[in-house]
Formats: sequence, C-alpha cells, structure tokens
Amino acid sequence: MISPAHILTERLIYISNKLDGIRRMNLAISGGSSPDILFFLWTGEYRGKIDWRNINLFWVDERCVNIDHPESNYGRAYKKFLIKTDIPDENIHRIKGENNPDKEAENYEKRVKEALGVNRGFDLVILGIGEDGHTSSVFPGQLELFETSRLYLPSTNPYNGQRRISLTLSGILNSKEISFFIRGSSKLKVIEEIIKRDKEEPLPAAYIINRSSNAKIYWNEAPAVAGLDINSIFVK
Repeated sequence: MISPAHILTERLIYISNKLDGIRRMNLAISGGSSPDILFFLWTGEYRGKIDWRNINLFWVDERCVNIDHPESNYGRAYKKFLIKTDIPDENIHRIKGENNPDKEAENYEKRVKEALGVNRGFDLVILGIGEDGHTSSVFPGQLELFETSRLYLPSTNPYNGQRRISLTLSGILNSKEISFFIRGSSKLKVIEEIIKRDKEEPLPAAYIINRSSNAKIYWNEAPAVAGLDINSIFVK
C-alpha cells in the first residue's frame, strides 16, 4: 500500500530529477520522531533511488545541544539516515546547536542565503506539527518569528526553557513547496484545532497553511475521521 510517506518521497525524487543538470535541489528537514519513517524509507526501500549527490540538505530547526545529545536533530538524522547514505559531506549543512544561538542563527542564515541565493527559498521544506500547533520550533505566541525579514532566529521552548534555532515562518513561506509530515492519531486534536482556530490568533502551523498556496499535509497512519478537511490539502 502506498502511504503518504511514500508519496512525499516520490515527490522529493521528482523535484530532484527535475533539477538534475541545472543545480542541486535544496531540501530542509525538521527534527523530532516523525521523520523516522521517512529516514527508514530513504535508507531502505528507496536506497539507490534518490541521488543524494544532487541534493543540498539543510535543517528547519535545531535544539541548542551538542550533536551527541539525544535531542539533537542532526544527531538523530545522522544515526538513522546520513550514516546509511552516500550523500557527500559538502552537501550536508547542519545547524551547529552547540554554538551561541544568536550568532549561529546569523551564521546559518548567511550560509543558507549563499547556497540558495538571497531571494530563493528551499525547493522543498518538510515540517512537523507539535501537539500544541508549533512547527519549526516556532511556538504559539512567538509572534516575532511569524513575520520578519530574518530567515533564522533563536527561539525558546516555553515548556522547558530549551533554546533552539528556528527557520522563521516567513522563511518557510518563501519555500517553493511546503510539506507537513505527521504520524498517528495523536495529531488529531491539533489538526482539529488548526481547522477551527481563529485566524486572528493563528497557531504557527495554521499560519503557514492559511497563507500558503503550496502547502500539503502528509498524514501517515491517520485516523479515519469523516469530514476532516483543510482546504483540501491532505495527501491521501
């Protein structure tokens, strides 16, 4: 059975192949546990089908921890994905979470602009959605990360005070394709909240969905819910 994770992976391959011979595809991925199933596909069923030499890999966000810390987004991706692929080192652009977050946000933004071009966003950005509606480590109420000219800024997890470095919502909206990849029934409540949320006080994920013409939700292991619809952007 073809799952949303398969469809998203096929979309990644399509974009990469389309750009082959022109330039590398610029892909940004998020952290957390949801991407694990994508990593499993990319290193298993799709191993050899994705030309990682033609892809620049960036991160949407990072926790301000060392790479050997269990909460490091890069560290998790390295163990579950990077170590099992042939992606060249020069194509991997990690956020250095061990550095000062203010300076690293500036440095990473500069690196991204140098790689993409000042006015060009990511070709594909893969986001998660937290159970509170946060995405890219932009949490509800952090309006300074919603509308800004900056691509990356430091953020703080309001629940535990952990510092993070985040792709801003305006930076996300500059991307050519925006994909939310979520898993399981635990996301049902937040999806329902996103649907009914007043646009005057948007959750970060809803803010992206309401303002983007190219956002899609890939919901793996989604529960069967009649009438669930967000502008018909669910990929089944």
